[in-house]
Amino acid sequence: RAWLLGRIAAKDAARAWLWQRADGPLWPAEFQVGNDPSGQPWIRRHASRGNERLSVSLAHTTGIGVAIVRPEGTARVGIDIESVEAVTAAAGAVQAIAFTEGELELLHRLSPPLPGMPAGPTELSPLWMTRFWTAKEAVGKAVGTGLAGRPQDFEVQAVDGPALLVATGTGAVSGHATGVHRVQTRVLSGASGEIPSHGAGADARSGAEARAGAEAGAAAQTDHVVAWTDEPIHTRAAGTPGGPPHPRRTVRRR
Repeated sequence: RAWLLGRIAAKDAARAWLWQRADGPLWPAEFQVGNDPSGQPWIRRHASRGNERLSVSLAHTTGIGVAIVRPEGTARVGIDIESVEAVTAAAGAVQAIAFTEGELELLHRLSPPLPGMPAGPTELSPLWMTRFWTAKEAVGKAVGTGLAGRPQDFEVQAVDGPALLVATGTGAVSGHATGVHRVQTRVLSGASGEIPSHGAGADARSGAEARAGAEAGAAAQTDHVVAWTDEPIHTRAAGTPGGPPHPRRTVRRR
């Protein structure tokens, strides 16, 4: 069912993106979602209603599916979702496998001190770990490779509010990144279906649209983190400003 929710979210994202451009009303049956031979998702509108071609990324976890679209010919998009509970349950393995030394140092600075230990935390914040992990996954999708079993080739190097800067490439850790992506993150708390501060709809600065769908039940009662690529900064050193406008996103639950 989560797989189906991802497809529903992709169609909703495409409908919303086109509707914002006065191309409506639109219905889910007008769109088809599939995968190419490499496994990359695609979405197409029925030929009788236009030939818009959109890039799409989608993800799902138990009971929740998310998707984001952007016009083809612009930077590819990536989106991911994970429950904080799942990352907490595998915290030891995630720390050992997924994060670089620089990321662990940054996570320690971001994690709040434990009660009675003002000098600093003794464990990493599960919420921040989930933000880092989903951001890396989203960038892996945006570059078309996934994490490919090498999550440390994608390094979170800076935090700017809810956004993270993620360097990509085998030289990311040494400072010779092949690219940097700005990744937005939002926490979906409990049964709330809205992405805080944006909600359903579109940011006028954005060139993309994202949607999510979820079933009622246990998945809707735990916190999840959604991450999506925002501003790719191509073939530059980490932290270099610039890049095209970021994509958009919204959430809906079922």
